[in-house]
Amino acid sequence: MTANRRAILLMLAFVLLWAGIEAMAANVLRHYSPYQVVWTRYAVHLALMLALWGWREPASLWQTRRPVFHVARSLLMLGMPASWVIGMQMGVPGHSVMTIFWISPVLILGLAWVFLQDRVPLLVWVRPSWPAWVACWSTACTGCRGRRCWSIPWAWPCVSASTW
Repeated sequence: MTANRRAILLMLAFVLLWAGIEAMAANVLRHYSPYQVVWTRYAVHLALMLALWGWREPASLWQTRRPVFHVARSLLMLGMPASWVIGMQMGVPGHSVMTIFWISPVLILGLAWVFLQDRVPLLVWVRPSWPAWVACWSTACTGCRGRRCWSIPWAWPCVSASTW
């Protein structure tokens, strides 16, 4: 099997696993609190990390030369679902939260530019991102229905997108 074919198969497996996990989460959310679902996902994540990579030397999972980045990554993984749940509980519709969430790739480009001085060509910014921004603005404006747009509840999905 060639490297390209293997990469494509791994990508397909990832997409199928992601879709399956999200479908299970949607079903479970009907019966349990979103916080319980999030913490269960993290507990399973930690158990898999220990089972797959930590069984020989568990300390290797937290030993690092850059502890600040290690802690920051963990806090961001906590911030994304927490802000998503808070936004939903404050009344932002689920489809609006997901629309705003998908501006994350553009935010990642921006963070790479700010923190890593990574210069991305303008075409890379515009081509994949314009549908996300149009969807984000249209969802926000139609989701308000006479109320003030971009109030505090709408900030939570933006926090969710920026911490992903």
